[in-house]
Amino acid sequence: MIEASAKSKTYTVKSGDSFSLIATKTNVGMSKILKYNKMTIDTLLYPGMKLKLTSSASTTSKKPSTSKK
Repeated sequence: MIEASAKSKTYTVKSGDSFSLIATKTNVGMSKILKYNKMTIDTLLYPGMKLKLTSSASTTSKKPSTSKK
């Protein structure tokens, strides 16, 4: 069972995970995962780390309109 996808926007690293394995599990390109998390391929992954699976622009919530009529 896959516990993360691009829809969930984050992935929690598990023991034995690598960037390539996470990319395969989540169907998000490895280069995108590295970019979204400001990491390099040499970054060490630790169980429990949360990785973003989408760009920050698409994860920001819309603020309600503040204009008054």
